[in-house]
Amino acid sequence: MKYTIAIPAYNNEKTIKESINSCINQIGDLDYEIIISDDGSTDNSNEIYKEFGNYQNVTIYTHKGNSSLYENHNKCLNLAKGDYVIFCHADDTLFDDALVKVDRALESYNYPSKIVCFGRSLYRDFFKCFCKVGQLNQIVSGISAQQLFQNCGLTPSGTCYSRRSFFRKWWFFTNAIKDYTIRYEFNAKIFFRWS
Repeated sequence: MKYTIAIPAYNNEKTIKESINSCINQIGDLDYEIIISDDGSTDNSNEIYKEFGNYQNVTIYTHKGNSSLYENHNKCLNLAKGDYVIFCHADDTLFDDALVKVDRALESYNYPSKIVCFGRSLYRDFFKCFCKVGQLNQIVSGISAQQLFQNCGLTPSGTCYSRRSFFRKWWFFTNAIKDYTIRYEFNAKIFFRWS
C-alpha cells in the first residue's frame, strides 16, 4: 500500500467525525488506508467511531491509558501499512485534494524513500519555523533537527512522511525532547511542495 492517513486522537468527540470524513472523502482513485489511533479517550469518541465501522479502509485502534501526543504519533507510524504516512490531526481536516497533491509532488521526485512533504494548516506554521534551521531539499540533522520539533511542535495536518525517514533513525520525540545532548538525524529531504 502506498498511503496511510493517520489520525492520532484523544477526547476529540466534537471534531473527530469531520476529521474522519475529510479523510474518507479524498478525491482521486489512489489506494490508501485510514487509521485512527485513539489514545484512551474518556469522552464519547468511541461511539462516533462505530459510525465508521463499515468502511473497508478505516481501522480504529483503541489504546488503554493516555500517553503523549508525540507517542501517539509514533503509534500511528508503527501501525501504518503505507509507504507514506499523512497525518490528519483529530481537531483538523484535510482538503479533499490533499492526497492527490501529495501524490503528484512525490511522483515528481520519483517517489523517494526518504522525504517529508509539508502540509498546510490554519493552526500551525511549521514551515516558517523550518526555514530558521534548514533549507529546502537538504537533509536536516543534529541539533537543528531537534530544535525544529522542539520549537515548532508537530507538523500540520496534511504533512506526508515516508516511513523510511523514521525507521532505524528516530521517531517523534517523547520525553527526551528537552535533552539537548541527544543528537538526532532526520534522514530525509524536506520540501514544501503543495499549497
